[in-house]
Amino acid sequence: MKAFAHIDAQFRFACPKNDDDYVEKILIYIEGADMWDKVEFCGWCMGKRKEKFLNSLDALVIPSLYEPFGYVALEAMQRGLERNIFIRRRGY
Repeated sequence: MKAFAHIDAQFRFACPKNDDDYVEKILIYIEGADMWDKVEFCGWCMGKRKEKFLNSLDALVIPSLYEPFGYVALEAMQRGLERNIFIRRRGY
């Protein structure tokens, strides 16, 4: 996220809002970097909403907090994002 503050792009977050600690860290960084005009929180995406979300992306960043296998990456690759997927072993 730190590098994103210097990129001319829109950042869409698809995550559950029930992980208060993680979301709070993100919100603090967004506030400190004055990035509110670049960020959109989309909430949890499933079904058609998830398809629409993934199809709208140019790149995908997966912090792997709760992804045990990598299904999100596979779904993104199925939609042609295979060269623009960024994954870490841990989100923190």
